[in-house]
Formats: sequence, C-alpha cells, structure tokens
Amino acid sequence: MTIRYAGASEVRSVSIHEEKREPDGASAIDPDRSHLNRLLWSDSMPEPQPSGMFPNATIADNRPRTQQEALESLWASGVQRPAKQAEAPYVQMVLSASPEYFRDPDQGPGEWNKEKLDRWVKKTMKWLRDEYGPDLAHVSLHLDEDTPHMHILIVPTYQKRPRKPGRRKRGETPEEFEARKQAVENAPTVRVAGRASNEYWKRAWARREARLSYHQAVADLGLGYGRDFVGEGEPSPEHVKTGTWVREKSRELEDTERELDALAAAVKRDAEHEARARAEAEALRAEAARDRAEAKAFRAAAKRDAAEAAQKRAEASRDRSEAAKVKAEAVAELEQARTLRDKALKLGRRVFEIVEAVAERLGVGPKLSEIKSAIAELETKEQVGGFLAAAIRDEFAGQATRPDDPFESEPEPETGSDDEPSMGF
Repeated sequence: MTIRYAGASEVRSVSIHEEKREPDGASAIDPDRSHLNRLLWSDSMPEPQPSGMFPNATIADNRPRTQQEALESLWASGVQRPAKQAEAPYVQMVLSASPEYFRDPDQGPGEWNKEKLDRWVKKTMKWLRDEYGPDLAHVSLHLDEDTPHMHILIVPTYQKRPRKPGRRKRGETPEEFEARKQAVENAPTVRVAGRASNEYWKRAWARREARLSYHQAVADLGLGYGRDFVGEGEPSPEHVKTGTWVREKSRELEDTERELDALAAAVKRDAEHEARARAEAEALRAEAARDRAEAKAFRAAAKRDAAEAAQKRAEASRDRSEAAKVKAEAVAELEQARTLRDKALKLGRRVFEIVEAVAERLGVGPKLSEIKSAIAELETKEQVGGFLAAAIRDEFAGQATRPDDPFESEPEPETGSDDEPSMGF
C-alpha cells in the first residue's frame, strides 16, 4: 500500500499512465492484456456485482476513464475546486498484495488466481467505500502488469459555510447587521475540495492510520501489514516528485563533493602540517639530544669542579687548622715573650739600680746615661735581652779588671727572687 498527497500534476501523470498502456521502462506493461483492466469506481457508476466488479466497466466505456476525468466530473457535479494556494489537496493510493498471494505455484508474472483476485477486490472496494465514502473519486484495476494492483484517487472535501460578518458596514443599522449574520448562519454549506480542512486527512499521521485500517480489512485474506517507514504517532513523510528528488539529490551530491574536496584539501594541509611538525619534532629531538649531551658534560664538569672545590675546601680546612695551630703557637710564644720581657725589664731595672749605685761610687756618670737611654729604648721597642745584656756585659767587663774596684773581692749580691734568673757579671 502506497499513499501520497498529490496535486494537479500528479493527477495528470497517473491519468496518462491509465490511458497510455505502453511499456515505459518503469512498468512491465503488456499491451496484449490491457483489455483486462477494469474501472472499479467513478461517479455515476451502477452498484457493483457481488464480486466487486461492475458490469461492462472497462477502460473503453464512456464513464470517466482517468483520474483527471474523474476530477472534471466532480467539479461539474457542484463540488468546488480547492483553493489555488492549496498544496497537494488530493490523495493517491496504489493498493496491491504480494505476487505469492495472487499466483498459484505453477503461475508466473502476469498470471493470477481468479478466486483470490475477486476476494481481494471485494474486500478492498468495501474498505474504500466505507472508509472514504463520497470522497472516493476514482478506482482502476490494472491487470496488464506483473502483479494486479489498483490506482485510487481520493478527493478530501469539507462543508464550507459563508464567512460570518465580524462588524457592521458603514451606515448599517444594528438590526441590518444582525439580519446579515442570521442569513449567513442559515445559508447552506458548500462542498469544497481541500485536504488541509478535511477532518480525516488533516491529521499528521493520517496515512499510517489508513494503512492500519486497510490491514485490518484484509487481514482475513492472510495478508500481513508489511513494513512501515514511520513510527507510531509520527507524521508520514511527504511525497517528493521524481524531478524534485533528482534535483535535491544532485544538490546533495554536489554539496557532498564540495565537502569531500574540502576534506581532501584539509587532509592534505593536515598531512603537510604533520610533515612539518614531524620535521620540527626531529629537529627539537636532535636539539634536545645536544642539550642533554651538553648538560651531561656540564654535570661532569660540575662534578669535577665540585671535587676540586671539595679538595680545596679540605686543603683550606687543613690550612686553617695549621694557621690556627700556628696562631696558637704564636700567641703562646707572644705570651711567653711578653712574660720574658716583663721579667727582663724588671731585672733590668734592678740591675740599673745596682749599676747606678756602682756608678755613683765609681764616678762613671756618662756611661750611666747611655745605659739608661738603652734601657728606655728597649722598653719602647719591647725588645728583651741582647742589647741590654751586651751593654752591661761590655760595661762591667772593663770595670772588673780595674785595680781600684772596691767590690772586686766582694761576693756578688743576690738579686731577684727565686723565679727570676740571676745575671752573673
């Protein structure tokens, strides 16, 4: 079962198919069997026979033979044409069943079991009349192709009332306005063709419900529902003309080709970018390897420098230890020297006192002044020993040989304490 919403051009196309029974590539028409085709429904037709067929109802009689002629007959009967802006106001169907239903096992294309065909026609025509009533405009049965099938035209109609006036005209009295409204309400309705205003076909899922209804009507013949292309509650897809479909697909192919070209260009650019990136990565890796080698050399040099620095620190530490030792020895020697100096100065003053006393007795004043100056110089320069001892030794060496030395035979006086060294002359 195929259902599509159709306009005037689709009606003319099917009418040509009904009238010109010649092989056209799309249909396997056998002109030698076209006389078997039947007109099953059209306006002003008599009641059908029990089989569903009409007496002498062939394509060659004078009744409307095509869907186009059925429309013209419908307009002539008083039904108003659809509005000019109406889009696809008609409904076209193609009804059939599987070849296996119509054929016996020993039959092939173009053959059928007459009993099965008659049952199918009767069930189908009853469903069409009950389902669509006066909107069923045309039904033709084609038996000159591989499988029997029907072409159906349905013209959805609705009862149109004159438009109810919404406001008074200029100069119109309220009574006249009310009378005009009442006249509109009492005016008879007009039957107008228009799918968008038909209660049955204006629903979004009307085609799916039609398929379900037809399946229920012929289910006892053993025919299955088949495959639906839309889900329950979803609108049926709109029919697209072949030319429109071809143009749309051509545009889609062109768009796809452009997208593929753009994608190929992008892939090429990406490949070039990737090649450059790989080259840059190789260069970076080489540079990183050089940096690692340099860093390794720097680390080795740093280790050597650290070892040398550690060695130098050790040597400096030893030098500092030796310097500290030397300093300690120097400080000790300095302290010892200061101690000896203090003792020497103390002894020198004691000696000087003795010498001064001797000098006074011997009358050696000038020499005494020199000795005193030497001792003062020694105290100033903090020098101990040599000069003072030499001067005293030289001075008293000569005096010891003098015959008139009153102290020559006298013993040497004790000077200093036990801890002070004595100086013998």
